[in-house]
Amino acid sequence: MQFHKTTLTEIIDKNVDVGLRYSDVIQFLPLCRAFLKDGQLWVCCTPDGPPEVRTSCSAPAPDDAIICRNENDLSSGRFEIFVMPETQLGRLVQALGKLKEKAIREGRDE
Repeated sequence: MQFHKTTLTEIIDKNVDVGLRYSDVIQFLPLCRAFLKDGQLWVCCTPDGPPEVRTSCSAPAPDDAIICRNENDLSSGRFEIFVMPETQLGRLVQALGKLKEKAIREGRDE
């Protein structure tokens, strides 16, 4: 993992935005939560959900993740984790994004 203007200890149990790195676009899933599990950095993408949802919507941060402090958009998480779309965390973010888009199309924002 690459850390920019932050450290691992600063992001544990904090809100983080997860960004998927595409060639020219970044897709964000805001207000996730970073935590340690068995000494490895994990991210929960539904930190306000019930325990069974939090467990199923968590994934490890990959070794090539880029973790940085967000100093621009203070209305979102203070930290950002950038991952590639094909990682476990990247696939989870994509799946949750599709669910949210579907909910919006169906007239509910969940």
